[in-house]
This record gives sequence, C-alpha cells and structure tokens, in this order.
Amino acid sequence: MKLTSSEVDHFSSWLPASTQTRTVDPGALLYATQQMPGQLLLVVSGEVRLIDRRATFGSQTLHKEQGPVLLGLSWLLGGVYQEEARAASRCSVLQISLNLLSQDAWSWLRACLQRSLEPAEWPTVQAVLNQQLDGQVPLFDRGADLATALH
Repeated sequence: MKLTSSEVDHFSSWLPASTQTRTVDPGALLYATQQMPGQLLLVVSGEVRLIDRRATFGSQTLHKEQGPVLLGLSWLLGGVYQEEARAASRCSVLQISLNLLSQDAWSWLRACLQRSLEPAEWPTVQAVLNQQLDGQVPLFDRGADLATALH
C-alpha cells in the first residue's frame, strides 16, 4: 500500500521504540507472505517491485512503486492473497510484528485497506472473476487496467 508522508508519520507513532531501520540492496527479496508470517514491512524509501510468480498479466513484475510503501497487509485479511516484493533500488525498511501493534493501529490499517484495491490483490481478483464468470470477463493486460475497471 502506497503511503503519504503524513500517513507514515501517523503509522510510525504506533511502532515500538525498538523498531530499527535497515538497508536492503537492489534485487534483494524485501517481503514474501509465506516467509514473513505476521509481519509488516514499511519501505520508507527506495523503489519496490511487486512480484506475481504466476505472471497473471504477462509479466512477473506486477507493479513498481516508490516508497513509502507498506507490505504485508494480506495478514490483516487472513493471508488471502500472496505478497512478494523485491528491492528495485536501494531501500530503507522497517520490519514490524503485527502482534506488537495497538488496536488503534490495526483499525487504522483496516481503514486504509478499504480505500482501494492493492496491487498485490490484482492477480487474485482476476482469477476469481474468471472463475466465477466462466471466462466471460475480459482478460486485462495489466493489473492497473483491472483496478481502473473495478474503481
């Protein structure tokens, strides 16, 4: 989820004092749902490359986004979609355990999730639409086209 500077400031107020920034080199795995259960990753700066291993839209690169970006929100929905991201440039990140966040932080994150469809959700939405509508839905060439059609 793309965040504004003020959203980062707001969210950061809930982070434990022990949360430390680390640097990740280009190409390195930033986040993978299955490898980081119950974790969020706040990419404070740098470019993130969201990955779709199934190449639903013809490429494993699902979307690129400049930080700040918050990854791991699928855990708020019970892990119903997979998130994977790599650093497209040198990134500064904070790893956050969901169990250390206050109820206010959880509520704020859920409200943010309801604002828009996250790029990591695009392949799952495309698959569900195709399954439920027996292929009657036009296949979108890009996830952004799907998101625009649903908006």
